[in-house]
Amino acid sequence: MQNNIKFKIAVPIVIIIALLLVVMVISAISISARNLKAINENKGIAISHIACESLLAAITFMDTDSIKNNLKNLSTDPDIIAIKVLDNKLKEIAAEGEKFELPAGLEIKSEQIITETGINQKAALLFVSPIKEKNSQNASAYLILALSQNRLQSAVKNISNLLISMALLIYGNLLPLPAF
Repeated sequence: MQNNIKFKIAVPIVIIIALLLVVMVISAISISARNLKAINENKGIAISHIACESLLAAITFMDTDSIKNNLKNLSTDPDIIAIKVLDNKLKEIAAEGEKFELPAGLEIKSEQIITETGINQKAALLFVSPIKEKNSQNASAYLILALSQNRLQSAVKNISNLLISMALLIYGNLLPLPAF
């Protein structure tokens, strides 16, 4: 009789704890993925901003050698799939990395655009940034930066696996069913 009562008390507690662990793991995975994506976006924004500032003089004087050298230096980052500079008529001035076309329907404006795309079977964040003088409304040129999301997806997968493993370990070690 006592074993029956223990079982009736233990099973709902174990089920509730298991459900709480599942909710915690799913929440942690979601938060981790969102934070990693924000980190990747911030990296792309920072690289774009710095690159636009460093390219401004070369664009102003249309020094294509300097532009190409600048892009070559930027392309050493393993997360950069491709980078290119377009003039204000959207004609390519220089490019480094994998060849790609802008997504159809992408309207280039005077402010930065961030969009997701695929480049040669690789998931990428695409940053389109105007290169312009501080007080100017019109862009002299545009920087197009394609930042890989493969490392981001890999990190999210690793974090997910780690959290699931930890939850199973905790559940298995802390909550054994009582012997009846």
